[in-house]
Amino acid sequence: MFDVLKEQKQRLKWLIAACVLPVGLLSPHLSADEVTISARYSGNGVNFENTTPQAGFCIRYPQNCAGRFTVGLPITYDKSAVNRAPDPRDQYFVQVPGARVVNVTSVENGRTYPVTFEFRAISQQVNAPGSTLLNPVFIAHNPGGCTYLQAYGVPGRTMYLWRVRNPLSPVGCYSSATGGAIGTVVQTSTFNFGIEYGLTMPSPLRMVRGLYRGQTTFSIAPGADFDFGNGVTNLNSSTLTLNFELQVNHSFVLDFPPGSERAVLEPPNGWLDWVNRGRKPQRLYREHPFRIWSSGPFKVYMRCDQSVGQACAIQNGEGHDVPVQVALSLPETITHSGTPVKQLPIPTRETAALVFDSLASTLNRQGRLHYEVAREHAGEMLKYPGTTYSGNVTLVFDAEL
Repeated sequence: MFDVLKEQKQRLKWLIAACVLPVGLLSPHLSADEVTISARYSGNGVNFENTTPQAGFCIRYPQNCAGRFTVGLPITYDKSAVNRAPDPRDQYFVQVPGARVVNVTSVENGRTYPVTFEFRAISQQVNAPGSTLLNPVFIAHNPGGCTYLQAYGVPGRTMYLWRVRNPLSPVGCYSSATGGAIGTVVQTSTFNFGIEYGLTMPSPLRMVRGLYRGQTTFSIAPGADFDFGNGVTNLNSSTLTLNFELQVNHSFVLDFPPGSERAVLEPPNGWLDWVNRGRKPQRLYREHPFRIWSSGPFKVYMRCDQSVGQACAIQNGEGHDVPVQVALSLPETITHSGTPVKQLPIPTRETAALVFDSLASTLNRQGRLHYEVAREHAGEMLKYPGTTYSGNVTLVFDAEL
């Protein structure tokens, strides 16, 4: 009886940084016309986690912010609102921009993904002299492109929250005071602009780890992206820039049992049939289980000390070598070209590496490595009794792509 030995070395490229996605904080060093939208993915679940600080209206209306993305906008202005004017633009008037696609690009490798941003709700604090009944937003209804959600008023100021009816293509929202005669002009000052926004983002499971940034700028003026109607003065900026930051930090861990660095290839039922009956083995085989944690894409390939054609090889002391196929099986949460990974042969060149995608986070699931010398090659080895075949194979699991 002889032994067939094969050394297996695992050289792993670990994904060290935590995984992304999302967007940074509103920095006090940013100019008054910039806001940062941020999110992150840290290897759990299938979606990004919002990391943008909530808008100020969430303190007053927390029930309308739970589980939603909100942010404050540094837009202030004064407005002369004409009570129940025939032209809605002369009333208290707000029109926000339509949905916009923003490309976010990896700062490490230049890969780009689209993100769709839309305005879903708006809130402002509107100061006006006198009774709350003279404040144009102290109402429980509003025509145009918004629906009423909340309004809170005390003499001199009111905070409201309106839902945008059509975030893809909003139209103007407008309102007038319930008190005062038609045509009464109310001087207002607007602060604490906040929005609820929607982000349609790519799946972080398919994104390579790293920081992704993008930017878009909205104009602020009559007829522009942000339009506050007629009679606007003291507008603090003519533009608003939104910076997007998505941080993707995948988990990637492989755990091999002790002894996995050495694979002894044998017939599935051992060597007794050959020793006692002279029956040639159908194949020489070994499996190694391992545990895997993964939440993003990765690739796998091999490097060989010696090879035969496109396969790694094991060789005896007389220089005779035979090919060994090394294959991989992975949990169903990981796919290759959209299909499950079951005994998929591993290529020997990095340029031919297998690329795997995640359907969901894979946490402490089992995979397997399969080593096999086919029947015809096992038969050739029997011509060299008493020799040992061995070889080194480096398996590369690359989560950096």
